[in-house]
This record gives sequence, C-alpha cells and structure tokens, in this order.
Amino acid sequence: MTKRSIIQFVFFSLLLNFSQGQTLDGYQQINLVDTKQNKLFKLDLKSNQCFEFPSDGQQESRTITFYNVKKEDLPPDFVAKFFQFSPNKFLITIQGTGQTYEFDTKNCLLSRIDKTYYRGYNFGAIQFIRRDTLISLGGHGFWRIHNISTYFHKPLNEWEIYGSINEKGPKGISSQFGGYSPSEDQIYCLEFPLLYLENNNLKYPFYAFNFKGNNWTELGYVDFSDPQMHNFNKCSSQWIPPYFFTSEITLGEFIDPKENKIYRYQGKNNSFFNLAIQLYIKDQYIYSFQRTYNQNNFEFKLDSMSLDQLKKNSRIIGNFYTPKIWYNEIDWNFVLFYGTMIIIAFLIIGIYLMINHRRKRELKSWKQLPEQGEIFLTYLSNQSNYTCTTEKLNEILQCEGKTIESQRQSRSKFISSINLFFERNYGCHDAISRHQSENDKRFVNYVISQEAVTIYTRKNVNM
Repeated sequence: MTKRSIIQFVFFSLLLNFSQGQTLDGYQQINLVDTKQNKLFKLDLKSNQCFEFPSDGQQESRTITFYNVKKEDLPPDFVAKFFQFSPNKFLITIQGTGQTYEFDTKNCLLSRIDKTYYRGYNFGAIQFIRRDTLISLGGHGFWRIHNISTYFHKPLNEWEIYGSINEKGPKGISSQFGGYSPSEDQIYCLEFPLLYLENNNLKYPFYAFNFKGNNWTELGYVDFSDPQMHNFNKCSSQWIPPYFFTSEITLGEFIDPKENKIYRYQGKNNSFFNLAIQLYIKDQYIYSFQRTYNQNNFEFKLDSMSLDQLKKNSRIIGNFYTPKIWYNEIDWNFVLFYGTMIIIAFLIIGIYLMINHRRKRELKSWKQLPEQGEIFLTYLSNQSNYTCTTEKLNEILQCEGKTIESQRQSRSKFISSINLFFERNYGCHDAISRHQSENDKRFVNYVISQEAVTIYTRKNVNM
C-alpha cells in the first residue's frame, strides 16, 4: 500500500470515529438513549460510573457492575453502537472487534455475552435488530470496504454468516451512509468503492434492500459535488430511521430516502438542533436531547416535535439522488461527441456518394456525344485560338471523299449535335459557333466557347 493510501485510510478512520462516536466528553465512554423512558445514559468505563440523565435534567450516578468484562480487551478509543431490546436492557457492540455486551439499566450491570476472538473487519458496519436478531452488514477492514453480512447467534454467542443480503447488491457497504428502516423493513445505503481508491467524480450508486422481496434495487446515484449536497459528506452521516441527518446535526438538514428529498429545518425552534447532542425518533415524533451550560454546570433537557411539524417547518432543498432511469444513465457528453462524429461521417459519405453519382452521371452523359465528338473537342481545346477549320473538321469526320454538299450536311449535323449536347446537359448555349474564314471567304471556321472548354476540361480532370 502506498503512503498516500495509508494517509487516506487514517483520515477515513478518524472521520468515521468522530462522526459515529457515542462519547460526550472523552474516551472509554458509551452513550445510551432509552427511548422507552426518554432517558440518556453515559457509561464511563474509566471511573466505572453510570450517569443517568432523565428528561427533567436531574442527573444521577451509580457504580457499574461488570460481568465477564476485561477492560484490557477494549480498544483505547472505540466506537460503540447500542440497541434497546427491552425497557431496561441494551445490546452494545464495539465496532471492528465483534465484542458484544448487554447492559441492564435497572441493575447497572454490564456483561460481555460474545465469545469473539477476532477483530478488524467490520469497522463502520450497518448494524440493526430485525425480528429479535442483531445483524451486521458491510463495514471496512483489511484495506477494503466489503458487503459481508453476519448475525449474532444467541445460543452460541458467536457471529455467524447471515443469509444472502450480500448477493446481487452493492459491493462496498458502510454505515457512513446507510441504515435500516424498521417501518419499511428496508436497508438504504450507498455503494462505496475500495477504501484506498478515489472516486473523483463524487458520484455513488444508491441502493435499497427489501427484506420482504429479498432483493436489492439500485435507486439511482448520489452526486456529492451537487451544491445542494454541500452539507452532506459521503463519509459521515447520521441515520436516525427513517432519515439521514448531516453529521453536524446543528445544521438541521435531513434526507428522506423514501421521498428522495433533502430538507432544511427553518422553524422557530432553533435550539432543537442547535443545542442537540442526541436525536432519536419514536412514534412519529423526533426527540432532541439538549445540553446547556448554566451556573458552571451542564444541564440536560428533552424537547420534541412531530414529524409532520418537522417537515412542515422545513424547506425542500432538492432531490437526494438521481433516479435510475434510462435517460439519466446516458452519458450525454459521450452521445454528443460520438453523435457528432457519426453525423459528420454520414455527411462525408453522403457528399462522396453525391459527387460519385454526379461523376458517373456526367461520364454517362458524355457517351451521348456524336461519333468523333471527343476527338473534335480535344482538338479544339488544344488550339490556342480554340478554332477548327473546315478542312480539319472534314478530316475528323472522315468525309473528305464525299461531295461538297454531303460534307456540308455532315458538318452541320455534327455541329448541331454537339451544341444540343452542351445545352441539354450543362445549359451551355452556342458551344460551337461558325465564323467566316478570313483567308477564304468560301469556308467557315468552327470556334468553341470558353464555357464549353471549361466544361470539357473539368470532365477530363474528373475522369
């Protein structure tokens, strides 16, 4: 791996930890949101204290009891995800390790329940509970982003391969921009390339996986260079079902992937997002845990608004992804370039065929000349004065032995045929004219016009 790739990986990991971390004040802490009782818990593993913040803001603390937990197995700086599966119990996973814990809020008991001995392959995985089963999809590790799907097998307390989610879908999946919507029983996610590769055009395919149909659908692509995506980063978003929020929740921007719309909150309740440290959605309401500083102490409070209010007081910025429709899949620059080339090629071919047809037609027309016509025209064209005497024309027509009257008739008929040929085919009148000879007034000379010479010369060039 190159030095540049290593730097990109380190930056990527730091950004991921920052955007998805659960800490409030430091490391070795886990934050839990009790959506049943609207409480916030902070587990400080350094001091072994559990701090409880009810919605009324009255802080309480208790000592954590550990069962089957070895603190030395925990990374110094880790990202934890939590899942509430009963009013007083949470499942907690440590990203990139496979370590799985259970926390009992009633007894303040933290227990490790897995038997994992490997780590490093599922940083930033999409994790969720479906039908009482904890599922992990994708993540990054070993220099790649993958689409491996596993589930936590409770009887064995081990992570096992899960079903066929990874078939015929995106190859690189990450919670950086992905999540599971319980209400739709559907996964939404971007498709990421290999970790150390750059996607310079910032366009990423956007997919949905429907568990009912057990199939992936490519909905379209997301263009992060679009100005309306300015506050969203492909490497850091917050999935709060059923919406994506910006990593900086104070901005109040969110995405509804089902509607394919980007919203920005513009209501009067500015503190709802500005002071929020944790958002969650329950029963068509969005809740905001807020922390304020008052008289040298931090105070916590809980605010809420309905999802209808949230959208009603938000402005639609634009579409999130460009739908996968045939005309959106076309590279119009490619079509324009090659279409122009094809048109030019057809024009060239058309012009060539037209010229070739004209040439053939012209060559065919010259066959209409009377016998000895080309010899006569060649002779005339080569003369400096473009003149042919009566004697020379008799010679060309091979009528010297005939009577004078027969010679005259042959010459007259021949000259008339030549003039008719030029007039019909080229619109050239009086191509051959008769002029009385200056040497002998009894004879005439035959003179070809300059126009007829040009036509005849062009014919010889084209042939």
